[in-house]
Amino acid sequence: MAENRLARALTDLLAQARAMLGPGPEGWVGLGLKLNRHADLAAGIAAVRSAEARLHTVIAGELRATAQRQALDSAAWDFITLGRNVLKPHLGGQWSQRWALLNFPNYSLRIPQCLNQRLAILSGLAGYLAEQPQHECAQLGVTAAQTRTRHDQLLAASLALNHLRSERTAALRARDEAVTKLRRRMRCIIRELSMVIAKADPRWFAFGLNQPATHRKRKTMVGRASPRAEAESKPAKHGRTQPDTSHPEPDTSVTLTADSLPLAPRTPMAAPMLEFKREREFLRPVLAARPAPRRRRSLLAWFLPS
Repeated sequence: MAENRLARALTDLLAQARAMLGPGPEGWVGLGLKLNRHADLAAGIAAVRSAEARLHTVIAGELRATAQRQALDSAAWDFITLGRNVLKPHLGGQWSQRWALLNFPNYSLRIPQCLNQRLAILSGLAGYLAEQPQHECAQLGVTAAQTRTRHDQLLAASLALNHLRSERTAALRARDEAVTKLRRRMRCIIRELSMVIAKADPRWFAFGLNQPATHRKRKTMVGRASPRAEAESKPAKHGRTQPDTSHPEPDTSVTLTADSLPLAPRTPMAAPMLEFKREREFLRPVLAARPAPRRRRSLLAWFLPS
């Protein structure tokens, strides 16, 4: 029903649902509601709350896992930089095929931005130090065992974060489904109440709802004249329009007054044309007495026989 709209925000929707539980099971039974029960609405509210709590728990775990992975990734970045500097005297200061054993990509010794590539470098560094123990630096902690430990920790943190992200997607979907079911239940309750009790019945307020009879809004159509204008424009029985004399309209006529000063005489339109004709008649003998312009001969006429 248009008079009892459901809220969009989840908190407001739960508040509306709790208000609809107001009469209690006895009040629902007394009204004769058969399609919807008090226990069904209470179960829907509990399902939404449980799904929302599960979603918040997963999001909090995801935030903690994100911070943990970022800390391990930053430490792994520094460790890769340290191991690269330790191995430069043995493998060279520039990229070569020997550095390819450590999985440095793009023919460069720069640390890549991709996490998977950094994991590959840690794995390659651990394998290289296991095969070449003389290149380890125990004072700085650049050993095969330390490298393998950092690799495993970063990989486990990354897998845990990906798992929590998938759980967050599933929890969000479950929460949305529970909210959709609750909305459908509340709409069904409103429709059944409209069939059981009258529009002006005060028992609407017991469910936290508005009375449809007292909260009806007037509908207005854009681009359509008012009912009074349509009634006045309708023709009478004999084909004539009868004005409405019950509500006389105010006099909106405008009276124009002019001063007594005379206006200037208007010049006739033919006067300029007459003046032009007289000047042409006067100049005609002068133009006739003027000698005709000399005709120029073209350059080709000098070479042709006359």
